[in-house]
Amino acid sequence: MRVATFLAQASCLLSFATGALAARQLGNLGNVKFTADLWAANITGARNLVFDAVGDLLVIQTDPNSSTNALDGVAGSGLLFPAVVGLVDFGTIDSPRVKTYPIVQNTSLPQGFIPNHGIEIIDNYLYLSNETSIWRWPYRAGQRRSVSASSAQLFTSNMPWKVQGLGHTRTLLYRAQDDKFFVADGLDLNIDYTDNRSDIRYFPVRSAPIPAGGWDWYSRPIWALGLRNAVGLAIQPVTNWLWETDQGIDDLYREDLGGDIHNDNPPDELNLLDNWSKPETVNAQKPYHFGFPYCWTEGNITNASSTVGPHKAGDQWAQYLNRSDYTDAYCKDPKKNIKPLALVQAHAAPLGIQFFNGTGCVNTPNCNSKRNPFTCNYTGQLFFTAHGADNRDRSVGHFFGTFPFSSKTKLPSRPLAAPPANYDELYGETDQTLCTVSFSGQNCWRPTMIKFDRFGRLFITENNRGEVWRLSIDGTA
Repeated sequence: MRVATFLAQASCLLSFATGALAARQLGNLGNVKFTADLWAANITGARNLVFDAVGDLLVIQTDPNSSTNALDGVAGSGLLFPAVVGLVDFGTIDSPRVKTYPIVQNTSLPQGFIPNHGIEIIDNYLYLSNETSIWRWPYRAGQRRSVSASSAQLFTSNMPWKVQGLGHTRTLLYRAQDDKFFVADGLDLNIDYTDNRSDIRYFPVRSAPIPAGGWDWYSRPIWALGLRNAVGLAIQPVTNWLWETDQGIDDLYREDLGGDIHNDNPPDELNLLDNWSKPETVNAQKPYHFGFPYCWTEGNITNASSTVGPHKAGDQWAQYLNRSDYTDAYCKDPKKNIKPLALVQAHAAPLGIQFFNGTGCVNTPNCNSKRNPFTCNYTGQLFFTAHGADNRDRSVGHFFGTFPFSSKTKLPSRPLAAPPANYDELYGETDQTLCTVSFSGQNCWRPTMIKFDRFGRLFITENNRGEVWRLSIDGTA
């Protein structure tokens, strides 16, 4: 496995520490030594997270054991605990003492609204999403008390319902520079028949009042289309570009490319959703199309027919061979289908992504401390979590890693290639046999979403056991 050169710039000897994590066979996957602290536990189904202005960490709880999963946002799903908790550390860096505050309780929710994944704080409001709507509550940073149902305001309605129940989730992300509140809408089927969903739309927050009854989803412009499951969204420092991680289809089969090729195809993707030529629009002239459901990306194909000709990782292929409109030629046309800029192992399921903007960083870690902020040479790099998925013969994912970026171009620094060439695995499961295809039991580490705090330390939610982990650079040799 390659390790980016920027990882070797710190002056202390760097390799991983496992500490209390050994029970799950977590450890060093690269050359950098992290201290991973179990910062908070018993956060049931811990999913997305956001820091408020004073540093309180708000985390969405979901119920992974409910017969109707709360991730689906369906009323009556058995959400018997606070939907959002605030976590505040009253201890020290070496000895955290985290207290939990209910911020959004069951009684805070409008009737029928069960949050699924999306959470964002904009000005003095807390935003949450479910399957068909987004609501907001007045929220003051550091308030550490529950919001009320009577203060809830409908922000967006009429979002497309998931008919088949195969799963997608929504992510919310606000870009203040141009007042765009991005909302991701995912797939319905494993492979949909049309591109009438799986898109990202945006809404104004500061520049326009909310209409009566909230913004209608279909009245808003599409920013990007053809994104199967855009869970990971991040704004890049300096450029303010929007980046996204996308997850490929399951059970891929195509006779001329080797038949059953689902283990390594299509790879999961890193996409740039800005800096392209097409303008956003609300009409049928769709902007920024990234392929789904008509096209998919090659990861690693080794048994293609001799009639196929030369091919390589990153090439685009058609899904529906019986259609004359979305052909291989269509998919390979960059004016019609934008290919990814980095590839992740198929079914690794990248979820959370976060650029490190250098806040709180140190040039040289303290060689006597295990809990340094991230070093400044990480500034501008994109970090991500690989949650793991179950559509593969052998388990993959379950790690925290990074996409190396160029400080000059602000783009991934490695040429597009078969996984894992475009990224570095830094920390996670060293024994994938603990992660069965059904994820039974709680031995498997399933990192979900990530955020840096104002001190340059990384926080990761883990939804198998319901935990929050804090990662710091360990400078001790």
